[in-house]
Amino acid sequence: MHALHLRRENTLIDLHSFPIEKRVRVGRWPRNCAKFASDHDACEHSPVTRRVYLCNLTYRKQGMPLAGSQGRPCDDPSVCAKRAPMHDVDSKVVNAAIRSEIRPVLRDQGFSRFTARTAWRFSVGRVEVVNFQSFNSYNASVIGCTTHSFSVNLGSYLTTVPDFWRQVKRHGTLLLPQEYQCHLRSHLFRSLHQPELPRRDIWYIGSQGQYLSEAVQDVKGAILSRGVAWFHHLRDDAEVLRILKGHAESDDLWGFGNNPSPMRSLLSGYVGLSVGEHDFAKASLRAAAESPSFSSVRKELEAAILAAG
Repeated sequence: MHALHLRRENTLIDLHSFPIEKRVRVGRWPRNCAKFASDHDACEHSPVTRRVYLCNLTYRKQGMPLAGSQGRPCDDPSVCAKRAPMHDVDSKVVNAAIRSEIRPVLRDQGFSRFTARTAWRFSVGRVEVVNFQSFNSYNASVIGCTTHSFSVNLGSYLTTVPDFWRQVKRHGTLLLPQEYQCHLRSHLFRSLHQPELPRRDIWYIGSQGQYLSEAVQDVKGAILSRGVAWFHHLRDDAEVLRILKGHAESDDLWGFGNNPSPMRSLLSGYVGLSVGEHDFAKASLRAAAESPSFSSVRKELEAAILAAG
């Protein structure tokens, strides 16, 4: 067991006798984090973000570092994490893990706008969305997971389809659709073994943060192995039109409606125009215009039909 002290003006203070309420809280560590540090070579390594915190138990208000410690990284984070005291986590802890581990991967893939749980990428004719979906207490109890668990949803928004009702949020000229507003949608599946939850489209996170580090690593792999290819496949308007013409919605791809349906007709019309299939596009737009679902924008659809020649 290592002796823990704070140095203040050449005076050593025994940290174990220091009032708990005045001990430093590093990141999200609980107030008894001094005990954890003493259990593992006075080293603090977060089991959630895997971030090494400098200066073991720095008393920030007074700027008093531990005597004889340089805040070195942990030699074995997994051991350090296992010895960490377990306390209930909240959404901020999960958000921090997503931000530190997932956001750099998405930036490398060209995503440029972020909130705590959603990322957007902008390309010609598309806005691509990655979203971490959480669950309220009722849904979590029905599913059999915790409110910290999440699914990872993908969305491809076709900017060639007008946003008639101005429902999509904007930032300047940028469209920022939510994943559920996208025309083409899917989700990722985990490869991480989690016996607590049979469903593979949800990453189970324990109430005390169990699996969080492993889950975000697994999500990174899923994004790079399946997510990147999914978005790339749907960048081609000709391929999207082929899907709209003959494919049913599935667990891998949905959001564009049954065949036939007013929504599928609308999407087929505008995607058909973008690839030059004007006759098919006009027939699809006419079917959409005749539907009560789009009665409020019938004039706009008829104008698009006339413009198609």
